[in-house]
Amino acid sequence: MADKPKTNVDKFFEIYDADPALQARVQQAMDCYPGSLEIRDVMTEHVLLPVAEELGLPFTLKELRNYELLKWGLSLIHI
Repeated sequence: MADKPKTNVDKFFEIYDADPALQARVQQAMDCYPGSLEIRDVMTEHVLLPVAEELGLPFTLKELRNYELLKWGLSLIHI
């Protein structure tokens, strides 16, 4: 069975996980949006998506949610 092609979200998080400077940049931007999960979508739209776009890896909130479900949602089923 062939591996599924990597999405821009997959590629973004591979770069993010390997780049401390990018992690710091995103964290610094996120620090400007203190609060709770109620503002998560706003924070993602104004922080994470623009950074991904600059890296040439644009993706949507829906694509991010799908990535999260595949990465973390399935693991929760096996707890």
